[in-house]
Amino acid sequence: MKNAFYIFFFFLFVVLLEFLRETFNFRMTIIDLFVIPVSLIIDAGMIYILFSKDPAPLTQEFDQFNISKKVFIFITYMLLLFLSCYSIYYGFTQHLTFFSSVRGGAHGYSIALMGLSLLLLLAVVPLKYLYQKLRLK
Repeated sequence: MKNAFYIFFFFLFVVLLEFLRETFNFRMTIIDLFVIPVSLIIDAGMIYILFSKDPAPLTQEFDQFNISKKVFIFITYMLLLFLSCYSIYYGFTQHLTFFSSVRGGAHGYSIALMGLSLLLLLAVVPLKYLYQKLRLK
């Protein structure tokens, strides 16, 4: 019974959102409403991890990787860094543009928030790792 209650209110929320979007040209979609809080939670979590006193996870495991794994991680890191910077730039320059796809669509500000979350994730993990390595010496 409780699940049916949640499903009903979610359906009601979706219908209300679509009504507002069509009637008043309200520029927000379901994906936007999902991405904004998730991105903000990820951003807050990354900032918390950066300033926490906990040790960096996987510090010893990364040191034991061979050179080919480290090169692969570096290349992947650079590609994701480029993707996050491009998403931030493209999302903020075209913030109200609607990007549609087969399974839904989002606006530019959602793409910028996802890029910002990815950039914070890419910045915090190496910084925490380097801090842990320098603190142990």
